[in-house]
Amino acid sequence: MDSGPAQPIMTVSEVHDLVARIIGAFAIECFYAASRSYNKDHPPEGARFKHGYAFVDEFQNIAGRNFDGFMETARTEGLALLLASQSLEKLQSQNLAHAIEGSTSFRQWYSARTPTALKYLRDISGDTETLRPQKTTVKKLVV
Repeated sequence: MDSGPAQPIMTVSEVHDLVARIIGAFAIECFYAASRSYNKDHPPEGARFKHGYAFVDEFQNIAGRNFDGFMETARTEGLALLLASQSLEKLQSQNLAHAIEGSTSFRQWYSARTPTALKYLRDISGDTETLRPQKTTVKKLVV
């Protein structure tokens, strides 16, 4: 090691992002564990389990490497997640789009700001048939 100035390993912004990701992931894991523990200790009456609900904004910041497996396991244990993200590109850059496609029952889009997002929405929307109203004719009954 020479006596030159020390080079930072991470910038302050990168440290903040890393800490936020770790804390967020830890919080979700703790919530999952609490939900699972509660359902184990309190057998449900009639229903399979009590649901736990978590609302996670910008979830791609805390999603781990095995997010697909986590989503599947959380669903079987009664944990319902409402996940929000600003853009499809953020999900694709972290390979999360596949996990979301396979593990969510409902997806809602408020806007598509890029050509990639527009193409994606067009592809998952299916085909459209235009239905034309039929003419209704009234016939008088002659007696």
